Amino acid sequence: MQWLTRRASVQSVAIELGDESASSFVTMFRKALSDAGD
Repeated sequence: MQWLTRRASVQSVAIELGDESASSFVTMFRKALSDAGD
């Protein structure tokens, strides 16, 4: 979680990981977390 240690914005993390927007990245991230709990 290198992004946490450098306090990166959600937008910058999304772009680094190849997503086009912060909102779509957050949606994907929330879905991944909820699926991981099943």
